[in-house]
Order: sequence, then C-alpha cells, then structure tokens
Amino acid sequence: MIVEEIRVQAWRGFRESHRFELSDNLNVLVGLNEAGKSTLFEVLQRTFFDRHGGSSQELKAMQPMGSSLGPEAEIIARVGDQRYRIVKRFLQGAASQFYSYRRGDWELDHDGDAADERIRDLLNGDVPGRASREEHRGLAQALWYLQQEAALPAQTWNDAVRKGLQGLVEVAAASPKEEEILRRVQEEYGRHWTPTGRVAARSELKGLEDEIPELEGELAGLQERLAQGDQHRKTLESLDQGIREKRREGKELQEQADALQTVLKEGESLEGELRTAEEELKNRRGEEDSLRRVVEELEALDDHITRAEEAVRKARTDLSDRELDEEREKGRETSIREKLREDVGPGLKKVEERLEGLQALRDLLQLSEEKRKEQERLENLNEARKERAELRERIQGLLAPSAEDVEEFRTVSRELDLTRAKAEGAAIRVAFHLSETVDVSSDPPAELQESGEYLITSPTRFSLSDLGSITVSGGGEDLKELRVELERLEDARTGLQDRFGLRDETEFVKARAEKEGLERELEKLESRIETVLDQGDPADELARVEEHLKERKARTRKLEEEDLALDAPGVSREIRALSEERDDLEARREQLSSEAEEARESYEAAIEARSKARSALAQETSTLEGYRRQVSGLLKPYGDRKHLASLLEEKGKEVSRQEARREGLQTAVQETVEKPRAERDDLLSQIKALQESLHEDEKAETGILSALETLAQESLYSRIGDLEASLEVKKARLVTLRRRAEGAKVLRSLVQELQEERTGVLAGPVSERLSDWLAELTDGAYDAVRLSTELKPAEVRFSRYDADLEVGELSHGTQEQLVVLLRLAIAMALSQEERQLVVLDDRLVNSDPVRMRRFRPILEEAADSCQILLATCTETPYAGLPGRVIRVPEDGRG
Repeated sequence: MIVEEIRVQAWRGFRESHRFELSDNLNVLVGLNEAGKSTLFEVLQRTFFDRHGGSSQELKAMQPMGSSLGPEAEIIARVGDQRYRIVKRFLQGAASQFYSYRRGDWELDHDGDAADERIRDLLNGDVPGRASREEHRGLAQALWYLQQEAALPAQTWNDAVRKGLQGLVEVAAASPKEEEILRRVQEEYGRHWTPTGRVAARSELKGLEDEIPELEGELAGLQERLAQGDQHRKTLESLDQGIREKRREGKELQEQADALQTVLKEGESLEGELRTAEEELKNRRGEEDSLRRVVEELEALDDHITRAEEAVRKARTDLSDRELDEEREKGRETSIREKLREDVGPGLKKVEERLEGLQALRDLLQLSEEKRKEQERLENLNEARKERAELRERIQGLLAPSAEDVEEFRTVSRELDLTRAKAEGAAIRVAFHLSETVDVSSDPPAELQESGEYLITSPTRFSLSDLGSITVSGGGEDLKELRVELERLEDARTGLQDRFGLRDETEFVKARAEKEGLERELEKLESRIETVLDQGDPADELARVEEHLKERKARTRKLEEEDLALDAPGVSREIRALSEERDDLEARREQLSSEAEEARESYEAAIEARSKARSALAQETSTLEGYRRQVSGLLKPYGDRKHLASLLEEKGKEVSRQEARREGLQTAVQETVEKPRAERDDLLSQIKALQESLHEDEKAETGILSALETLAQESLYSRIGDLEASLEVKKARLVTLRRRAEGAKVLRSLVQELQEERTGVLAGPVSERLSDWLAELTDGAYDAVRLSTELKPAEVRFSRYDADLEVGELSHGTQEQLVVLLRLAIAMALSQEERQLVVLDDRLVNSDPVRMRRFRPILEEAADSCQILLATCTETPYAGLPGRVIRVPEDGRG
C-alpha cells in the first residue's frame, strides 16, 4: 500500500488544514521538535485502525490544546492500480467514509462502522479496544517503528505479518489436511498435559492417578476394620473375666469399711469438745487481732500525718510560684499582640488594597486587547453576514435555469434542428424569375431561402401583385407530420426562452454557471461564518469582556493617578514588588501571630498550672485533716493509747491459755478418731476407684459389642472384593492412558521441531538480506544475524573473533539500527508483489555520522521497493538521496 497524500485539521498542533503530498519512494519529514512529525504518524495509525466513534483518553488527547474541535484527517492511498480516499473525523461530529476512484471521480463505497472495517482491511488490521496499539496494526506492526513503542513486540509478530511472510515461502505453507492433523495432535496433547508439560488437572490420567491411591487407601481401611473385629472379640473375653474379679474385691473392701464406721461413732463426743475449744480460741484471737490492728492503724496514720504536713508546705510554695508565672506570661502575650495590631496590620492592609487595584489594572489592559480582537471578529462576522444576505438576495432574484432545464433546452434545440432538416429535405422549393418588379406574398407565409427559393411545407397560395396568384399543393402526410412536430418543438423552445428570458444554449449555460458560482460563494461565506461561531459568538464574548472591564474598572478606583498612568510592563513590575512586600509583611505577621499564639499557650498553661497547684494545696490540706479525724475516731472507744495497750496485753494472755487446752484435746482425738477415719477413708477411696474402673470396663464391653454389631452390618468381605476388582480395571486403564499421553507428548515434540524448522525456512530470505546490510553498516565487524523462531534478532556473528554475541550485548545505537534494518528487510520481502509503506519516526537519532553515511545506500535500496516515511530534525544525513524532503509544518500549508 502506498500513501499519496495526507490532509489533517484540528489535530494537536495542526489547528488549520494542512495537506502533505508524498512520493512513492523515500520521504524525509524534516522539522524541529514539537513541529508535528510524530503527529502525522499518529494520524496514519488512528485513521487506519481506530474506530471513528471512540472516546478514549488517547483520542481526546488529539484535540488542539484548550479546544473542543473534532480531529479530522483525509488520506489518499493506492493498492495496486486502485486508488482509495479515506476521510475520518473523531469526537465532535464523528464520521468515517471510504471512497474508490472510478471513471475520473471519487465514489463513496462505505460509511460509518463499515468504512472503519474496510479501512483496517487494507493492512489486515484487527479491531482495537478503546484505542489501537501496535499489535492491532496488521502488516504495519512490522513496518511502522513509532516513538514510545518497544523496538520489537514482547511476544511475536501478529498473524498478519507471519501470514504475509509465509506467502513468500512455499515450503512454509501447511495444507488444510496437515493443519487438521496438527490440530488433532494438539488436542490429544491437551487432553493429558498442560502447555508446560505437566499432567493436566482435569484430564482422565490425572483423575486415575488421584483416584487409585484413594481406592487403595479405602481397601486398606476395610481390611484394617476386618482385623479390628477379631481384636474386639479377644478384648471382650478379657474384659468379662476382669469385671467378675473387681466385683468380688469391692465386696471385701466394703465389709472392712463398715467395721471402721462402728469404731468412729464411739469418738464423736470428743470431737465436739475439740470443735468448741477451737471456736473459743478463734474468738479470743479475733479480739486480739482487732486490738492489734487498731494499734497498727494508729502508727500508720502517724506516718501519713507527717508526710501530709510536708506536702501542704510544698503545695503552698508551688502555688506562689505558679501565680508569678501566670502574671509574667500574660504580660508577654499582651505586648506581642499590641505590636501585631499597631505595626503590621495597617501596612499589610494598605499593600493588599494597592496590589488588588494593580492586578485589576493589569486585567483591564489585557481585557482591552481582548475587546479589540472580539470587535474585529464581530465586524468580520457582520460583514460576512451582510455579504451572505446580499448573495441570498441575488440568488433569489436571479431567474436561472436548473441543470434539467439546460438539458431540456439542449434536447429541444437538437430535435428542432433535426426536424427542420427533415422538413427542408421533404419540402417543395418554389422560385419566381420575373422580368419586372413584382411584389410576391404567400398565405400561409413561406420561408424564403438565401438562394431566392421559397420552402413550401404545406398547401400555399402566392399572390403576384396585379398578375394574379399561384396555388402550390404537395408535401404529403409525412411533411404535414413534420410541420406539426416543428410547431410543437418551436413552441417548447419558445416557452423555455420566454420563461428565463434567454435566447440560445450559450446564454442558458452561462446563466446556470452564474447561479452555481453564486451558490459556491454562499457556501464559502456560510463556512466562514460557522468557523467564527465555532470559536464562540463574538457578540456574547464582547459582552462578557465588557462586563469584566466594568468590574475591573470598579476595582481600580482606589489607585493613585501615577498607578493609573502605568503601562503593562510597569504594572507587572509594581505587582511583583508589592507581592514581595506583601509576602514580607505576611511573613512578619505569621511570625508575630506564632509568637502571640505561643505566648497565649504559655499563659493558658500557667493558668492551668496555678489552678492545679491551688487544687493540690486544697487536696493536701483535706488529706491532712482526714488523717487527724481518723486518729480521733480510732481512739474514741478506748480513751487513750495507754489503755489500748493494756487491753491488748490481757487479750494475749487469754489466747495462750486457750491454745494449751486445744492442744490436749487434739492429741486425744488423733488417737481415738482420726487414725480410724483415715483408714476408713482410704478403704472408701479404693472402693470408689474400683467402682469407676468397673464402670469403664462395662462401658468398654458395651462399645465393643456395638462395634462388632456395626462391623457385621457393613458387609466388609463383599466390599473388599468389589474394590479389588475395580482397582484392577482402573490400574489397567491407567497403564493405557500413560502410554497414550507419553505418545502424544513425543508426537507434539516432533511437531514443534517441524514448526521450528519451518520458521527457519521462513526467516531465511529476511535473515540473508539483514546479514548483508549489517555487514555493510558495520564495515564487516558483524557479518551475520541469527533470527529466533519469533523472527526477532537473537545473535550476531562477530567476525573478528569468529564468535556469536547476543543482541542484548550490543550498544543501544547498534541495537536500534539492527531493528530498523530488520523492519526494512521484512518490508522488502512483503513488497515483492505490492509496495509497502515503512514508517521510521526518528529512529536513527543515535547513529554516528559514519554509520549514517553507510545507511544511505541501504535506504536507497529499500526505497526502490518500498515507500519510506522517515522523520528527522535535520536533513543533512539524507541530502542527495532520491526522493522528497517535506518540511513540517511549512510544506503542508494550503
């Protein structure tokens, strides 16, 4: 495919319409950075591959900055002998049209989505999502190398590129039968294996591999349960014998415990005396402890009172200090706030008022210029509207024939001339040769020819002055019909002439052309008016500007005369100076406000500290009084401390006497009661343990009997037989499936080797040309390139050391040059039957001058087979190459 012409409008920096004509070979697009070279390549991509109705961020970014215009492009392309015209508009009034050139004119073939699809088909492109990317570009994925795109695709070339190259190598093409075989091999492999060569999770093979161990485990479990039944029967016999022994032993122990219970009843009275003595001792000790606690509490209160008195003294001193701090911080805050209020505030207010006025004055100057521009736009609009009204009036007052009227006049005139010729050929011709002057008249009037003959088409009577008359009859019915047709055609032509006031065909054509010219002028005026209104109604804009001017003038009333006399630069200087002064004052205000706030916080902290100190003093004083009240309350029942001490001493003596009596009773009870009770309790513990053991044995016996009954109901022998038979079948199936899976893996491996071999054949023509070019570019330093199975450069041959280098080890510039050579080689391979378009967006910028000189013959060779669009900031490296230099955007201006 060859691109002959690109027209772009309202697209990024191209606000106005620009048209670029391209040659069929090399086109060098020259321009400074941001001139629009990459924008033209974006126009190609979006026009060929994006949906016209899309609204993605990528499409919105195409709109000129600060506008809502709809980006529009027109491309004229050629495929073989057929020319196509593509028109697309995005976002605002989105549209897509596809034309073909036939019989000297463009004919619309497709519109809307159908046009989008037909346009993509030119390069075998794919339907994009929100916005097209390089993988959607079909053949152009390999031929267009744009900025912000990877040097090569992350995976492999798309199907359009691979199929395009396969069409050039016969051995790489697979037959439909072979494709069916390859598909079936892949399906068989996929039944058993994952793409990485592991057993597929949902395959029958994986299911059997997982199911057989489960069945084996289930069989082992059933066999184990069968063995458990035999063990239960043996355990049941042992339990039955133990239960009989434990029942006999329990009876003997119960008889011994009953005998000891009889002995214990005889010593119950002695235990009562011991309990009474212990209760009396407990009471005496309680009274003694109560008195001792009172003494201890008094001693503790004495310590609390001493510490509380010290705390009250410290609290009074701290309160005095906090009151001094409060007074000092209050004075500091008052001083700072007075300085802020009297020094900084008035100055800052004055500066802000003047600054606001100067800013309004600056806006006023800018708005005045904007008002002038809007007035010019309004004048232009009014002038165009006036011209439009005049043209409309002229068109309405012009009585001009339509194209159908012109054609009708032509047809009637031709038929009239033809009919008149026929009539003249069939008419009677009469000539009078008289010796003297005689007046000749005819009825009906006859047509007198230049030869002096009268043409008679109907019966006619000639009067010859006083000589008499001559009647001529003849012509027949044919002549009569021709005469009627002549009259009809003459009436028709006369009607058209009278209708438009025109006489011949030239006047008809001229009048029609005059009206068409006026209508074209009217269309241009309509377009001109629409262009102006697209940028907003000038009257509304002028009203808006005047409203802003009025508001800004009101804000400049407080300015002095010397400020109002400033020009725009002077206003800007004054604004900058005042802004700096305002910033200094605001910084001073912020500093003083911060200091005042800090002083306020310190003052509030001092108030809080003083309040806390006062509360602490009150608290300590209250605590001291509380301790003193507690001492008075404790001594009130006892009189004084001396009497309390004597009561405590007497209670101690009573406790000692009671302890001696209790010890004698305890010795008697131990010999006559406690020993027999301990023996009885031991016997009861043995009886209880024996009963619990007997209960557990009986419970275990019941459980074993229940388990044996359950096992008998499970039909273990039948289930084990069924499982063993099922396992044997599944294991045999597993062996078969493993053989098929391994066979499928081997067959797929062979298929992959065949496909890799084919890829090598496919890469051959491209690799050979690429190697020759790389050797030419590097002066033989690298003399061969090996392409991977994805048709990407993998290694280069380093001729000096006869060694292979991975592409990643080359310099960035060499890698980029190698990728450009690869795309040119692919383009030449694809251009054997049809020239292809190659796009290189400033991709040789990292090439040194020597490499660029060596690149020139390569570009010239590629340009013989392909159309190349190459963007650059300087044309010097390409000077002298056959082709066309296009300066962007200058050469595109209409």
